Amino acid sequence: MKVVSVCVLIVLASMLLASSPICFSPPIATYLGKDIVTKGDWTHAVGSPLGTYGSYAHILPNPPVNDTQTPVGNFSVPVGNFTYYDYDWIPSQIAGLPFNRTNPPYWDEYVSLSPPVTYFLTGNQVTIPEIGLVKYPVFEWAWDNFNSSDIRACVFKTNVPGAGGPGTRLTCWDDGGERTSSPLKGYFNITMSFPAGQFMLSLYAYDKEGGARDNQTIYITDTSGGILSTATMNGTDLDGGIYEQFVIYGPTTVVVQVSKSLTSLNALLSGIFVDKFVPETKHYPTGGTVFSVNMPNSLTGYAASALCVFVSVIIGAVSLRFYTKRVRKTK
Repeated sequence: MKVVSVCVLIVLASMLLASSPICFSPPIATYLGKDIVTKGDWTHAVGSPLGTYGSYAHILPNPPVNDTQTPVGNFSVPVGNFTYYDYDWIPSQIAGLPFNRTNPPYWDEYVSLSPPVTYFLTGNQVTIPEIGLVKYPVFEWAWDNFNSSDIRACVFKTNVPGAGGPGTRLTCWDDGGERTSSPLKGYFNITMSFPAGQFMLSLYAYDKEGGARDNQTIYITDTSGGILSTATMNGTDLDGGIYEQFVIYGPTTVVVQVSKSLTSLNALLSGIFVDKFVPETKHYPTGGTVFSVNMPNSLTGYAASALCVFVSVIIGAVSLRFYTKRVRKTK
């Protein structure tokens, strides 16, 4: 009876090990690769490993006026000069105040299948002596109207009342880093919630001026700030336009943080695109060597699972042999 009881315990322990999250749970987010070929016409995604961008959801900043930084989301920055700390807004940011929208989709072109991918924007936060926590907004900016011939300009497919479309337009979200005040290293966050499934998240950015941003870093974090994955957009790629791609395993909520370098004008992003992987379908990179890719393979997961099962079986077999010998010696 003792041997049987021990065997049962060993089997249960082995099953628990083999079915544990360590063996079977995929990571929430993994880096996939970059695309520097597609540019702004995401409807012809020649550099996408799936051949598409935005087939499940897409979000594009679409502010109502040009050459004006329109603040979006909630913020707590007083507009004015303060003798103990200079964090006044620049004139183009003050001019955008009448157009502030606090709730998504703000002025954005937002399209999603159901169940939807949802999002909201938050600016950087800094604690200032004598004031406390100050929350900056995220700004939306447009360089032109819907007639851009720049190959980096995004394709807009719908009309946003008060903002316009469809057409091609040079726009971005940014952190308002043109301020000469704190924080020197600016960032902004996009909190995104994904339904169940495996998704490709593609983030598109370009440096319209060229040379104004030497690099910026994308952090994918959990809601507590734990870093899940990162990618750096270097200045050369930013000048021409770059998509950084990640695999997101839903259902989950992640925070996309766009963080500027200390010497860059600001942190910016011009498009968010979501595509869903089709189960049991193999996806291969396209376009030869025009982009780099680090595609996660389902075989990796199967290999990890097989290894866990193998280890659990070995542990069970060794333990069973040990206890069997021990019982025989006691007879």
